[in-house]
Amino acid sequence: MVFLPVEKIILLLLQERFLVKSLQKTKIAFFLFFICFFSKGFSATINFKANSMKGSIGENNQNTTLLGNAWIETDTMELFADKITLQGENYDFIIAEGNVKGSYKDSGFSFSCDILEFNQSSDIVILKNNVFLEDPENQLVAKAKIIEYDNKLEIATMQVNVEITHKDSVCYSTLAIYKKKDQLLDLSGNPKILQGKDTFSAQEITLNMNSEEILLDGKVSGYVIDKKENTTQEE
Repeated sequence: MVFLPVEKIILLLLQERFLVKSLQKTKIAFFLFFICFFSKGFSATINFKANSMKGSIGENNQNTTLLGNAWIETDTMELFADKITLQGENYDFIIAEGNVKGSYKDSGFSFSCDILEFNQSSDIVILKNNVFLEDPENQLVAKAKIIEYDNKLEIATMQVNVEITHKDSVCYSTLAIYKKKDQLLDLSGNPKILQGKDTFSAQEITLNMNSEEILLDGKVSGYVIDKKENTTQEE
């Protein structure tokens, strides 16, 4: 099998503008491309498709934009959006905008947001605005303004208006760090956990997601319902 340089592939595609225009007019407009990168010992594969595509190629600039029903699949992620832009050497940087949703193949995470920024080299993704993240394996659902996920370390850092649901626990905070491997959830910034009718708050809270144990540190307070006595106790 012979692999053409990616620059040549895209230049050939851009030269066939009459095909793009024709497809747009007939509203068929659905492309499917398969690209292999082999350079500097790095190899990666990206599958992608969209209603239309535009791009520019230069010695120090690689920029390709997929428009309308855009979809890409990398070695670790599958991603859908209204618009997806691939940038940088070997298209390491991916930006998705509008109705963004996708999933990680290994971890099983699924997500949705307004804007996504993904660095393939570091395998770190940043999700922005109306972020929703789900880890079905561990029964965790999270909402936040911004979530950064390091796929190599399996750590998610969540910021601003954080709300996390795990089994019977509902957690609120300004900052939360979810350590998937260790099954720990660290909360700070006015954190609070609700477990049924019980409420716990402190300066910092750690939830062990395996045992459901809660560690409170600094200005601890809460309400616990004694189920036997049916009374409320303030801690």
